[in-house]
Amino acid sequence: MVNQDFLNNFHTHLQKGLGASLAGQPTVMGGGVEMDHNKGLGSKLKGQVVPFYKESYQATEFLTGWIPLRAPGVPALYFQVAVLNVKGKNIPGVGHFATFVDAPIAETVVSPFVGFGSKYVSMNALTDDQLTAKEALKSKARWTPLLEALNADKPALKAGKPKSESASMGGFEVKVDGLNPMGLTQLAPYKGFTVITRQEAPALWAGVNKPVYNWEATVEQFQLLAGFIGRFPQVGEEEGQQIVTGSNSSMMELLFAHLEQQAMTRPGYQGPSAAESPAMAPSPGYEPTALQPPAPPAMAAESVEKVPCPTCGKPVGVGFKFCPFCRQELVWQ
Repeated sequence: MVNQDFLNNFHTHLQKGLGASLAGQPTVMGGGVEMDHNKGLGSKLKGQVVPFYKESYQATEFLTGWIPLRAPGVPALYFQVAVLNVKGKNIPGVGHFATFVDAPIAETVVSPFVGFGSKYVSMNALTDDQLTAKEALKSKARWTPLLEALNADKPALKAGKPKSESASMGGFEVKVDGLNPMGLTQLAPYKGFTVITRQEAPALWAGVNKPVYNWEATVEQFQLLAGFIGRFPQVGEEEGQQIVTGSNSSMMELLFAHLEQQAMTRPGYQGPSAAESPAMAPSPGYEPTALQPPAPPAMAAESVEKVPCPTCGKPVGVGFKFCPFCRQELVWQ
């Protein structure tokens, strides 16, 4: 099971990583099935690389929840991090992170590795049109102004790739598949919002019972992507393709529950009422720390103070690291 040292360190490093960006108390829930993976590992294997996505060494427990933020463009950060239990000690696994933007995009965008780095292409071009990422990029299949802007901006391209793709600890190596054909960052429309998701390995200084992730870098990259989505909103698919697996399903269920509640407040909403919406059930395994989903984060985008960018003069939310129009780095006093 997830031990107390692991849980305490998770809270400590989360709060250190986000600092002044925190807008309230993080909600952390535990889930999954308890299992001591030491019983399935021979002594020869214990020191070898054990990627968690393989069936025989799959992490069966996790922490999930959400964090209210004071970050322009990113009202909250959702997470689900894998936990591998070996003889009572916990090894942090791949983390999944998500947020939402109060603006739509035409269809799901993925960030596969093409050439020397990540690029942004339409997911439908890969799944429906059966194109490779390179073909979709070269032909500009299902192209949109958002795709044009993202692929023309170096910081945006960098934001498609997480800061950490592998980490070693306790004789294990935790890594994500950087050559995944869908990439490691996705943008997907959902009922008038855009959901941003990403998977990432623990930070280099993580260790046994020490779950450290690149919280600040993730929020900053999500902010950058949110700025582009806000500049190039486009109505299209009501619900774009979403990559949901066992490793991120609890996080996505929580996020979708929050967005359903947000959507109910919009004019013309025709979905189920709050009474008809299914309640979130706790995950199988030991009791989570919170059984019901907390209230969704307030949409703070409209209340963000905006001032003219000193370079291009266009309105920029106070606190942004870069101007989303001219890409000039901003310094706040």
